[in-house]
Amino acid sequence: MKLLDPRTIFLGLLGLMTVYIVPVQAQMGSGASPMPGLDSALRVIFGKDRAFSATTVTAIKGGGQNMTMKAAVSVLDGMTRTEIDMADIKGAMVPPQALAQIQALHMDKIVTLIINDGNTSVVIYPGMNACVETPTSGSEDAGDCAIRVTGTSDDEIDGRKLLKKEIEVNCKSFEQQKFTVWEDKSQPDIPVRLATEQNGVNLTMTLSDVKTAKPESQLFVPPLEFQKFDSMQALMSHVQKKMFQQSPSK
Repeated sequence: MKLLDPRTIFLGLLGLMTVYIVPVQAQMGSGASPMPGLDSALRVIFGKDRAFSATTVTAIKGGGQNMTMKAAVSVLDGMTRTEIDMADIKGAMVPPQALAQIQALHMDKIVTLIINDGNTSVVIYPGMNACVETPTSGSEDAGDCAIRVTGTSDDEIDGRKLLKKEIEVNCKSFEQQKFTVWEDKSQPDIPVRLATEQNGVNLTMTLSDVKTAKPESQLFVPPLEFQKFDSMQALMSHVQKKMFQQSPSK
């Protein structure tokens, strides 16, 4: 078997992780989103004071990021926790060799926390005992945003009767954003599906297995025992050194 040059693997891995982290954080909001203001809008839609957990399937199309991702999401008092396995990404251009290398480095399981009123993002790699903690950029407090329902109608998806809402979210620092939101009448104010489009990027999020019991607060606390990095680049530099140390000598 021909061995891949570790430098080639690293460059591909760096590009893959950079592209991947953006839509991951966009699922429930982070300043790194390719859709400016999405994080602030989602905090308004899902509610700062709500608590629930669910399985989400998010489809992102356009902007060179055509993919579908499955995640476990928890929301508590304005904080979010998103857990994703890279093996669950569908449609992304992930070479088998790159995915295998990511799994070998234990970077395939990723937990993203958005805490401190949306001002801090923590990307955790449990398999590496490492995390990247950074301030979010472009985030806005939900109190600086206003939501307006512009239309409602009854709808049915997969035999499920839902309330369909057309809404507008206006934040001080971002352009107006429009969403279509579907709610189960038995669980009002918790969307089971939402869709939006911005800058040529279409995002659709579907929630299932919604539980309204409060998630444990400990789920939103970064692990103190993990090695902390202050940027993705710092983590990848650490990974690069590790890969070169493990590469076979010629």
